[in-house]
Amino acid sequence: MKSIGFRSSIITTWDGADVIIPNGSFLSQNVINWTRGNSHRRVEIETKLAQGTNLEKTKKIVLDLLAADKRVMVSPPPVVQIKDFNSSSIDIRILFWIEHFRTWTQIKSDVIEVIDDAFRKEGIQNSLQNQDVNIPGSPGEVEKKKWS
Repeated sequence: MKSIGFRSSIITTWDGADVIIPNGSFLSQNVINWTRGNSHRRVEIETKLAQGTNLEKTKKIVLDLLAADKRVMVSPPPVVQIKDFNSSSIDIRILFWIEHFRTWTQIKSDVIEVIDDAFRKEGIQNSLQNQDVNIPGSPGEVEKKKWS
């Protein structure tokens, strides 16, 4: 919160922009206050795995990595969920809590790097979605190209 005026308030975003909000909006809409009760923040990472991936092994690797990171809270414990089963991937969702919301973007970035490195070392592949694109060639011919 940068300033509170009679008719409007100014909030500075994490990117440095100032947002002017009419005070009536605070009364008529929901407001999220990250610091009222505590400064904890839940972080979510989603990724797509190749079908046939050993999910139990994957979950164990991720949970072990999160347990080793002292910035990740122990309670509530981190969770790895199987979110969806698609024709080309198995989607997983990784949820964990950190102590302070101001550091969540850096911690998320660090965790993604560590997970990617561990997946590479363990041979766990992310799903690569291919898309077929048909390009009309000469009359009666269709050329197929794969785009990754």
